[in-house]
Amino acid sequence: TDPFTIDASNPVLASSQSKSKKNVTAAVVWKALDLKTKKQMLQVAVATNDGWSTDSTITISDPDNEIPQNQYQIEVSENGLVIGIVWSSLIISEGKIVTRRVYSDDRGESWSKPTTLCEF
Repeated sequence: TDPFTIDASNPVLASSQSKSKKNVTAAVVWKALDLKTKKQMLQVAVATNDGWSTDSTITISDPDNEIPQNQYQIEVSENGLVIGIVWSSLIISEGKIVTRRVYSDDRGESWSKPTTLCEF
């Protein structure tokens, strides 16, 4: 994340708890504000101790129709392959607060589309 264009805040970190400790996956999610457009979003990055990491930061929320709230969590499976993120957002077009989720089953190389779990 470029600090001249994005203001990142409130990072939440999770890591795998492999019993062997040979390969550990760490993932972090944070709330970001695009300083040019003033749009808010959630971003995630993943790295491992075996030298593999995602190429860049990935935006998981829809900055054009979604304002992430300050409630979000991230979990990493014991083997580090599965990463799940859950968050609350205001969906602008519907005027509703929702709980959403995404997941990766390949150590953050690709991500599911956001799914709404419930509405408030």
